[in-house]
This record gives sequence, C-alpha cells and structure tokens, in this order.
Amino acid sequence: MAVLIDSSFIMKKLYFLFLIALLCTNAFAQRKGYWDQKVDYTMVIDIKEKSYQYDGKMKLLYTNNSGQELKKVYFHLYFNAFQPGSMMDYRLANIADPDPRMTSNIGTKEKPVYQSRIATLKPDQIGYQKIKSLTQDGAGTTYKVDGTILEVTLAKAIQPNSSTTFDMIWEAQVPEQIRRSGRNSKEGVELSMTQWYPKMAQFDEFGWHLDEYVAREFIAPFGNFDVTINIDKDYVIGGSGALQNPDQVKGYVKNAKVQSTKGKASWRFKAENIHDFAWAADKQFLVNHARSKGGVDVYLVYKPGAKTTESWTRAMEYTTAFFDFCGSKFGAYPWSTYTVVQGGDGGMEYGTTTLVTGERSLESLVGVIYHEAAHSWYQHLFGINETVDEWFDEGFTSYIEELAFQHLFKKNQSYA
Repeated sequence: MAVLIDSSFIMKKLYFLFLIALLCTNAFAQRKGYWDQKVDYTMVIDIKEKSYQYDGKMKLLYTNNSGQELKKVYFHLYFNAFQPGSMMDYRLANIADPDPRMTSNIGTKEKPVYQSRIATLKPDQIGYQKIKSLTQDGAGTTYKVDGTILEVTLAKAIQPNSSTTFDMIWEAQVPEQIRRSGRNSKEGVELSMTQWYPKMAQFDEFGWHLDEYVAREFIAPFGNFDVTINIDKDYVIGGSGALQNPDQVKGYVKNAKVQSTKGKASWRFKAENIHDFAWAADKQFLVNHARSKGGVDVYLVYKPGAKTTESWTRAMEYTTAFFDFCGSKFGAYPWSTYTVVQGGDGGMEYGTTTLVTGERSLESLVGVIYHEAAHSWYQHLFGINETVDEWFDEGFTSYIEELAFQHLFKKNQSYA
C-alpha cells in the first residue's frame, strides 16, 4: 500500500529501521519449530459481464502443518463488507477521520457529517459471496456466515501434519469500486478483482486470524494458485502469476488466435508460493512486456490515453531496472513474473502483482510502482502480518522505495 514520505527527513530513520528489520528477520529465521499452513487453490470462474456477477468453483488442498487437531476452519468473504450495515459501513460512519475515497460529507465543511458510500449501495451494486455448497473429502460440512467470516465445522477433524481437500461452489457479485476491489473505477477500469474469492484464513501459533474486513490489511497462508477465468473474449486481463495460454487470448501475443466458446475466452494463470491472487480486466487494456537483466518478466497493463500512454511506456525501463537493483541489494526476486495493472483506487500489493491508479506523471507512477513492488520482499516474501506489524512492512518497503527511486530515477549515486 502506498504511503507518502518526506525523504529528506526520514531517510536516516528508515535506514535504522532497516537494520532493526534485518535483525528481527534473522531472529525469526533461526527460531526452532516454526511451521506454517499451506494452501493449494484450483479455481474456475465464469464472469457474467452485464450483471457484474460470477460463478465460482474451487478445489482447495489444505495442509495442516501445526501440531494441533483442527475441527473447524475459516474463510474470509471480503466482498460481503460492501453492503449497507456491514462493519466497514458502520466504521466509516463513526470514526473521526474516514477515508475520503469511501465517504461523502453530507454535512458542512465546518461541521462534517460523513456517510459511507457503502450505505447508499443498491442491491445490484453491493458486493457479496454466497456459498452454494462446501464439502470436505467428499463429505458434507456445516457452515455459517458472520459478516465477512465463513465458519466451517468439518466433517472430520484435520490431524496434525495431514491434508484435506475442500470443494466449494459459490456465486458472487462485484461491488461498485469503493476501496481496492470493485467495478468501474474512477479511471474507467471495468474489473479490479482483489479479495475476490473465499480465502482461507491464517492459522498460526497465535490461533486463527479472523479480523472482520474494514478496508485494512491482510494475512494469509502461502500456497499455489491455478486459476481459470472465463470472460468475454474482448477483455484483456493482467494479474498474479504466469499466464499459461498467451497465444489463445487477447493482448499478449501479436496476431494471437483468440480461442473462445460461446463468445468467452478462458484465461489460465498459475502462481507458486504466494498468499494472495489478484487481477483486473478491461476491454481497452494494453500490455507492455520486457525482461529484466536478472530474468524477471515484467508486464505493464493499462488503458492507453492522453493521461497514461507516455508515462506507462517510459515506466517500463525503470521497472525492470528496479528488480535488478533490488536483487543485488536485498536478495533475488524469487518469482518469474511481476505485473503492474491499472486498477483500484491507489496502490496495493498482491502476490506477484500490484494494482495502481494509472493517470499519473512518470515520477508519480514510478514512485508508486517502486513502493508496491518493494512489498514483494516485505510483505510477500516473508508473509509479515500487516494487521499487527504494519510498521515493519511499510518501514522496510519505504526504505527500498526511496533508495531505488533516488538511485534509478533521480540518478543520485550516493544512494547506490
């Protein structure tokens, strides 16, 4: 997530924080008995473009690496937050400094009265994720939904150091774009798909992390994703992981023979060892691709126009250089691809991808790309719990961003 910093004031403090972060990381790496749960998602979704709804099927292999027997598991249903009366809606109306992107002032400038944009959503504008069926190793489960949390009572307990398979069918509606995820952003991106699927909650030494979604940060177990998206053949998608069939869809290969069934193309992405999967889609998206010297395939996916084309075209050289620079300073980027997609309402990091607003100057665009891409080390490489240790994540990321920006964009060699 992008933050504003005053480089002249906090550079030394960030360097000190960086040293602390390294010490903490070393201590964490040396801790004995550490374990983490593992998830392997296989998902197929069918987009209904006119209604902004979709049908989803998921097969989830869940590996319990803890020493505990699990009789229940939990999923996050993030889209449910975008409904009148949700905890997110209530919070926006009752805190002193609500996010202006998510609220309207229905009072005066002198005496503001904030109303969340969620409060006025109509039934065909809200977000939801509705579970239609959920089985465990072929046996039925019982489950209940409380806000954005799905609680599942298992057909059989998951024993320590064992795995189980969940099969889920669900349907969803993509909300109006209010925060991060949604349809029809202010810049006209049709689908910004983040927190879009029922997501297994994190279970670790502190127990289950079941924070109600109120537009804050995330934590989740690492795993592999195999995602197929069936959507109108005229759309172009950018997102997490590596596209498996670029020659069968629009935008990635010159003179590609787009394959479709009943007017829909199937996009298949795979990603390994990440803890979130995000994507965006629009019929006007243009895809630029280049490979860094270190072998990272970088994709910039955006809507061409007077406010975007020049800066996004020029940003590519700075983005590939960023991965080479950071690889030499902080350790190799461990994945094969990174995709920057125009979407959402600011800048937010996800597994091997980021969604950023695109109508920016070159300097602004490079800055937000550097910040979000820096999260590939902190938070996505180490899986820091952003909900409680945001200082660790954002501090280290801001240090990387400033160091790379000064060296690569400002050409200030003292920051080498």
